[in-house]
Amino acid sequence: GDEVFMAASNAVNAQRDAQDLYSFYNKEKFKCPKCLRTYSHLESMTRHLRLECGVPPQFKCPFCQYISRRKGNVNAHIVAKHSMYDSITDFTCPSCNVQHGSKSNLLIHLNYCTKHITLKTKLSQMTT
Repeated sequence: GDEVFMAASNAVNAQRDAQDLYSFYNKEKFKCPKCLRTYSHLESMTRHLRLECGVPPQFKCPFCQYISRRKGNVNAHIVAKHSMYDSITDFTCPSCNVQHGSKSNLLIHLNYCTKHITLKTKLSQMTT
C-alpha cells in the first residue's frame, strides 16, 4: 500500500519537476525574425520590432554625443552624467515637474516619464 503510494507520488513529483524545468528553459518563446532576440511576451517582441530593431537612435543628449532609442534613457543620462545636477537637492523631473526625494527615484521616474516637453528647453529655463 505505502510502497505503491510512494511510487505514484515520486512519479508525480518527477513529472512536475520536468514541467518546471521545461517552463524555465522555454520561457523566452517569441523570437525577433530580424535579430533573433527572444522575448517572453508577444507584445514585447512587437514593440521591439516597431521601435528598436534596426531603428537608429533618435534621442540625443543636448550636452554630449550620447544617443538612445529611448527618451527616458537620455533623461537619466543627463541627470547621472552632467554636473549641473550634482548640486541639486530637490530632484524634480525636468519634463513634468514631478518631485522626488532622491536622485535614484528621479532616475527611475525618467525612464517612464511620458511628457512631451523637450528636455533642452526645460534645462535652458532652469539655468536662466
